[in-house]
Amino acid sequence: MARPPRAHLPRRGARVARFLFAEIRRHEALRFLRDLQARFARRDTFLATTAAAPDEDLLVAMTLRDCSLFFRYEDGEDGALRLLDFTLADLDKKMPSKIPSWQKTERELIDGGWYEGKRGCGMPNCYLKEGRTEDVTRADETRLKDASRLGMAYKD
Repeated sequence: MARPPRAHLPRRGARVARFLFAEIRRHEALRFLRDLQARFARRDTFLATTAAAPDEDLLVAMTLRDCSLFFRYEDGEDGALRLLDFTLADLDKKMPSKIPSWQKTERELIDGGWYEGKRGCGMPNCYLKEGRTEDVTRADETRLKDASRLGMAYKD
């Protein structure tokens, strides 16, 4: 099967992103990362700490927030997608000198209403949004082809 013409790449990219998001968020490693982020992220500490006297939990929390996820997937000839593996990277401990910058950004997000979705600046499809329970990106399990190892094949 030939790759889609250039005009279809954004739609294909969105399909791949939906699939990868649905697959990766189910993985135990990501649930563990999310639990650690919640454990170390305390808003009172975040806004009160200083670069001169940093809270160690805050530095760990920011390390866990600011990491990268690399993934490898297969786009089969039949159009099926399969997650092969993924890796977390950039888990170096963050430096206290970054605290004022983080606090400024956090204050702008709070004051701007980002977390509450006020004034049109929120992200309506954010999966971290409070109260959101539906999962619109979930893979169609009737089309799963292979459940071996990390991933499952998915055909849209």
